[in-house]
Amino acid sequence: MSWSVSVAPVPRGEFESAVDAAAEDWSNMNQHAEAEAKEQVDKAVELVKALADAVSDTVDRKIGATLSGHANPGHEPRDGYADDSITVNVYQRN
Repeated sequence: MSWSVSVAPVPRGEFESAVDAAAEDWSNMNQHAEAEAKEQVDKAVELVKALADAVSDTVDRKIGATLSGHANPGHEPRDGYADDSITVNVYQRN
C-alpha cells in the first residue's frame, strides 16, 4: 500500500504536534491499511521529529515535512507492485 502524509509549515515549537495530527488524520482515513503501512508511517513520524532540530532550532522559524512510502504485506516483494520504501523531507520556510 502506498501512503503519504504532509505537514504544512508551522512554527518550530508546534512542529511535533502538527506531525502527530497529520499522522492521526492519515490513520483515521486509512483505518483498513495493512499493519506494514501503519508501521512505516509511525517510523517516518519518529524520524521527521528527530530531524527537525537539524533544520531549525529556532522556535518561531517555520518548518514542514512530507512523508511517503510503500509497504507490501510482510514487507515481501510482489510482482506488479512497488518495492517497500520510505521517503521523508523536512524543510524550513521563512
